Amino acid sequence: LKPTFRTKNYPLDFQKTLNSLRPYASVLADGPDRAPARVLLFPVGFRQWDFSKPIIRIESTWGMVTPCNIHIDPLARASEQGANVAGGEAIIFNTR
Repeated sequence: LKPTFRTKNYPLDFQKTLNSLRPYASVLADGPDRAPARVLLFPVGFRQWDFSKPIIRIESTWGMVTPCNIHIDPLARASEQGANVAGGEAIIFNTR
């Protein structure tokens, strides 16, 4: 069975829309064979219900030693917050 995003606060048609938005997240997070992948995300802040949301990758070029990229971290964090508020679960990655 595939996990679905269900909550009392959303109407059924919105739940269907959220579930259709996670074709890539389901490859990472769904099923007993993906348990090792899920376990590695708990220490970085994922909760059980986060795996039923679309997982959004935010790529950042931020670094402390390059002044030209120092403004990127706040932008990446704002993008992460926006993706989370919109119903996804964002993860920030470095692009090195």
